[in-house]
Amino acid sequence: MVKRSILLIFIIVVSGLLSGCNMDAPREKTTATYEVVDHQGVTLKLNQKPQHIVSLTLCSDEILLSLTDKSRLASCTSKATDRGISNVAEQAQDVPTLSSKSVEAIVALQPDLVIAADWLPVELIDSLREVGLNVYVYQTPSTITEVKALIVEFSKVVGETEKGIAIVKEMDEVLEKVQADVQQIPEDKRKVVMALSFMGCYGGKGSILDDIDKNAGVINGAALAGLEKNDTLAKEQLIAINPDIIMVPTWDYEGKDTEQFKQDILNDPALATVKAIKNKQLIQVADKYTYCTSQYIVYGVRDLAKAVYQQ
Repeated sequence: MVKRSILLIFIIVVSGLLSGCNMDAPREKTTATYEVVDHQGVTLKLNQKPQHIVSLTLCSDEILLSLTDKSRLASCTSKATDRGISNVAEQAQDVPTLSSKSVEAIVALQPDLVIAADWLPVELIDSLREVGLNVYVYQTPSTITEVKALIVEFSKVVGETEKGIAIVKEMDEVLEKVQADVQQIPEDKRKVVMALSFMGCYGGKGSILDDIDKNAGVINGAALAGLEKNDTLAKEQLIAINPDIIMVPTWDYEGKDTEQFKQDILNDPALATVKAIKNKQLIQVADKYTYCTSQYIVYGVRDLAKAVYQQ
């Protein structure tokens, strides 16, 4: 506890030095222009639209770079420039990257707003608030409907409500077109699809991929197998479900060879009886669409439906 107090005092002092302001000068009293309440019930009072935002997740990187000019971002995550998993790799090129998710690194950027997800360490969030930073914690979406709500939520936080509404409208237009197409496919012609990553089958009931599957008009094999949101599936269960199609990764996570992985699946003797293997029905839908929790998720729906039904 003593060590933490010393660390917080040090950070406050460093923050003051970095600000370059006259510590003896009286501070001008300001009245909050607007207030927002985050997922944890914390009220943030903002004097103006945030101009120096630190984004701590790829989700917030992607949403914020569509809602605001990138000059308003003090930093984004390291994954923002990774073309294999980021939908804003080009836009994020000129945005500073956060060196680490540490209190010291974040304070050094002197943000007027920090955007954090509910899965980040509680200790980090508490420490950032203790040094006086505005921290907005959001709930990670599990459905496309929740993604839309998050975009509107973020738009209010950064003072760009109209842009948020416009982004959601564009999402709806993509989804409506896909759903109009897949509605023409009879229920008995719907395909069973299982997603296979380097760590096993994933995308169980309640996951974001489960909702992508539903919107694309495909049957989620992982949910059929009884998988829950954060579970992975053993190979034996994949054989039991016998999917029509297997979706394999596109992102070379930590340097893994996605093409070799695909060939290994096709040539695995244990999977020889699976319909997807016998018919060579392995598909790839960009991981940057199927793993994301931003507006780009609708392209995962579009591309999955197209890959499965050749529309």
